[in-house]
Amino acid sequence: MHTRILYKAQDATPLSASQYIAQDIGFPFPRAEEIINYANQAFGIWPLCGHNATELLLNVGLWGPAPTKRRDKFVELYRDLEEKLTALGGGKALYAHTFYTEDEFWRIYDREWYDALRGKYGATSLPSVYDKVKGSNDANKSIRNRVLELRPLGGAYGVLKAIRYRYGIEYRQIRREAPL
Repeated sequence: MHTRILYKAQDATPLSASQYIAQDIGFPFPRAEEIINYANQAFGIWPLCGHNATELLLNVGLWGPAPTKRRDKFVELYRDLEEKLTALGGGKALYAHTFYTEDEFWRIYDREWYDALRGKYGATSLPSVYDKVKGSNDANKSIRNRVLELRPLGGAYGVLKAIRYRYGIEYRQIRREAPL
């Protein structure tokens, strides 16, 4: 199954937003030992190291189950990771949730440049990248999300969404635009 479809499955269930870490992080190479040790202590995960190393940044994958099932603690851990990365001169890949405030986000990512680019290509009416990746700090859960957190319902729901995506119009349109 293609990665894009797997992400659809993961995003379809509330488990992805409160019980699973899926994050690529980049930081200056000399800080590798510090961030890897931090990730192991804070999340109980040894990052998948060394993919996409450059002279300036090392990009590692931090993927695995969250060390807590509590939403508020999960968000707190993510916020700590974001603060640690900022302090070390690193950052996060923006395909996963972020829990930065909007002000924090735009201090890290150049809003002036981003807005100019959106204006140049007529994209100002679309949601911003911040709007697309901001995670919810809301611990209140709908009945639907509470049910989908029950195993194996959440996983089965995610798989069904992925299958629907794989064979649906959305997938066919993307496939025409960019080969998988």
